[in-house]
Amino acid sequence: MTRPRKALISLADTPYYHITSRCVRRAFLCGVDHYSGQSYEHRRQWVVDRIRLLSSLFAIDICAYAVMSNHYHLVLKVCPEQLTDLSEDEIMDRWCALFKGPLLIQNYRIGEDLKPFERSAVSDIVNVWRSKLSSISWFMRCLNQPIARQANLEDQCTGKFRESRFNSQALKSTEALLSCMTYVDLNPVRAGIANRPETSSHASIRERIKPEFDLRQAIDDAGVPIRILSSADGLDDVDDGTVRVLHPPPGGCDGGDNANSIVLRIECGGYSMILPGDLEEQPIPESLAILCGWIDNS
Repeated sequence: MTRPRKALISLADTPYYHITSRCVRRAFLCGVDHYSGQSYEHRRQWVVDRIRLLSSLFAIDICAYAVMSNHYHLVLKVCPEQLTDLSEDEIMDRWCALFKGPLLIQNYRIGEDLKPFERSAVSDIVNVWRSKLSSISWFMRCLNQPIARQANLEDQCTGKFRESRFNSQALKSTEALLSCMTYVDLNPVRAGIANRPETSSHASIRERIKPEFDLRQAIDDAGVPIRILSSADGLDDVDDGTVRVLHPPPGGCDGGDNANSIVLRIECGGYSMILPGDLEEQPIPESLAILCGWIDNS
């Protein structure tokens, strides 16, 4: 007998779940169709891009994934505690990145004055959204539905794209989690579409071995302003305190990204703290000289 989803996903037992979702009739709607010869490989990237977007909005971490020609695998960790300290506005920002929201929320977000009962209704709506942002069911809905609509538009047709909502399996031990992640990572090799795990396209194992996601490019594409900080710079908009950059020096130093990790001095409430970045060995003497100079001048 079919069991309700709430009986299959219980965070009291485990936050880790193996999720699978197949195309209708197991057709190769994200690969090369064996009958027509038409290639739909580009749709696999649609799924990967959507996974990345949703993982940045939902309180759900992606442990592993593999997007195949007619199905995909996800290993998820549900982290509702990530939402606990978020304000109502932050929850709205996340949810409204996916959905338009009701008129009442739209009016609130543009700064209209609301009556007390309307403000109470806003809080009730946000509480519902806070719960949904840690829901695997809503995560999968937001993953599958847009892909289905986009594929149907491309094919100029209507109807189901996935054979069902999704299948889930609880991973209740470390051994189960590691075994499942290994299975997912090796799935492209087992299916014969890759010779080695590191050559698997649209799979997390390749991303872990050789990351292709360019964070700086993604930030630029999103139009998020970036400020390059170096020693002697400060962050003056910090409440009741000061933050000064001790490293890296202007112009940076030789080495990779870690060599130019930021080292901060924070003063607040009569206390001082040094926060070192993930420094490589090469700039450590230079950093110590900067710190010693600060200590001598204090």
